[in-house]
Amino acid sequence: MAEVKGGYGEDGIYRSLFPPVPIPLQTHHSLPALLFSGPLADPSNSSSPLLVDSTTGFTIHCGDFQRLAKSVASGLSSIVGVSQGDVVLLLLGNTVYFPILFAAILSIGAVATTANPANTAAEIERQLRDSRAGFVVTMPDLVAKIGKNGQGFPTVILDGENAGAKFFQDHPRFVRFESLLAVDESKFPSAVRIRQGDPAALLYSSGTTGPSKGVLLSHGNLIAAVSILASKPNDNDDKVVTFILLPLFHIAGLIYSGCMMIYLAATMVVVRKFDLLHMLQCIQRFKITSLPMVPPIVVALLKHPAVESYDLSSLKRAASGAAPLAKETLEAFLAKFPQIQEFSQAYGMTETTGLGASGEAPFGSAGLLTANHEAKVTNVDTGKPLPPHSRGELWLRGPCIMQSYLNNPAATAATIDPEGWLHTGDIGYFDDDGFLFIVDRLKELIKYKGFQVAPAELEALLLAHPGIADAAVIPYPDDDAGEIPLACVVRGSGEAGKSLSKDEVMDFIARQVASHKRIRAVTFVPSIPKSATGKILRKDLLQVTRSRSKL
Repeated sequence: MAEVKGGYGEDGIYRSLFPPVPIPLQTHHSLPALLFSGPLADPSNSSSPLLVDSTTGFTIHCGDFQRLAKSVASGLSSIVGVSQGDVVLLLLGNTVYFPILFAAILSIGAVATTANPANTAAEIERQLRDSRAGFVVTMPDLVAKIGKNGQGFPTVILDGENAGAKFFQDHPRFVRFESLLAVDESKFPSAVRIRQGDPAALLYSSGTTGPSKGVLLSHGNLIAAVSILASKPNDNDDKVVTFILLPLFHIAGLIYSGCMMIYLAATMVVVRKFDLLHMLQCIQRFKITSLPMVPPIVVALLKHPAVESYDLSSLKRAASGAAPLAKETLEAFLAKFPQIQEFSQAYGMTETTGLGASGEAPFGSAGLLTANHEAKVTNVDTGKPLPPHSRGELWLRGPCIMQSYLNNPAATAATIDPEGWLHTGDIGYFDDDGFLFIVDRLKELIKYKGFQVAPAELEALLLAHPGIADAAVIPYPDDDAGEIPLACVVRGSGEAGKSLSKDEVMDFIARQVASHKRIRAVTFVPSIPKSATGKILRKDLLQVTRSRSKL
């Protein structure tokens, strides 16, 4: 079929301009099997640093990764009782052991579900219940979020040596992670047979109609994503030295750092908690060559005066994703750091295993369509495909598209049509050269520092306040965060409403949600504009609030 420039065909489908990437097709194949078959397993890389703790310098070498993963897998099976098909919750921040745990869980056919450590106990309880997780891996300081005694869940504790003997006396059923590391590989369950279609990861992506939905990704999804990401040639560095800055519980950090970079045997410096000065020190100390970022980090590097005090000359590559980056910001960044030879942006979703578009691109673009994938840009009313430069809803199809939303066939059917097209809810267009531009969102998610915030969840909480008669939450532009949740509040007629302050509204929400979901600004309005069917007219609210000089 004839195609016009940019990969657009007469059938209305955009096809990737990247050459197709070979993806393993054997039925019985797991993500860990792929990881252990690539550069990571090359004897010449055995002594190369793989995971380095940025604070202590503790290092796991390439030659140690598979052995440690198999020991942990054997321990999870023989000591903790994890079996094929079980769901294990990883309630962890970034640690050198996160990728090992992820590979270990998947290697015995269990499913890993990840949670943001900043989530409240109520949010974690909902995820435990929805995912039907039977096991938890966490840190001592996060135990309270799963109940005093883990609510009956067999629980593995990292950093147990620093917790003290009394901690384990108070929690006699808890298992020290160190004991798993010591288990002989011979106890690995030999009967496990994993298919590419088997579930591997269950990540929670915020929805617009309430609490997060579980995105079910298969081994095949992860294998395809790693194969595609790892296919890009490394033209600038013989050895990549990069950061694990992005959280590993999030799809971007997990697939790029927790999977693809492991496969490639890159050296990764693990930052437990982001701090700009610490990051600058690490770039200088470890000679970081590739810097993964989200827009707030780009802004911080531009604005913080301490940047000038560090040697950042080792940087050759940088990338930004998870949220849009303004043209002016990118231009200023490249002018300030001329040694960076390649700056790429990316677009992806949890539902697409983090892939969608990427690469060096014109200002404002997310890059070229991912290899092995197809796209449509469709009229939002008719669903008919649109040609280049026409704005519509982006649809994606390919091997990285999720299996389903867990326990939610209605949401799955509304998102993936019978032909396999994932309806992203994002508004965008392709140009004549095949570059994707995302310009708006049909869905109502707010992206705060790259994290997704569902307005409906916050609105439900706001309406529970006795002084609030009605409320809506909308995105509001912010230089540092990209977007912040802005609450438009109608005061109630009673005393609680008359005395209601902006700080009281923000504090009320802050006590109930993770920090990234907090209301950051409040404006009081006489009413919430709604359609005849009761749907909030958010664009009307956006026009009103953005016309005000001060919130």
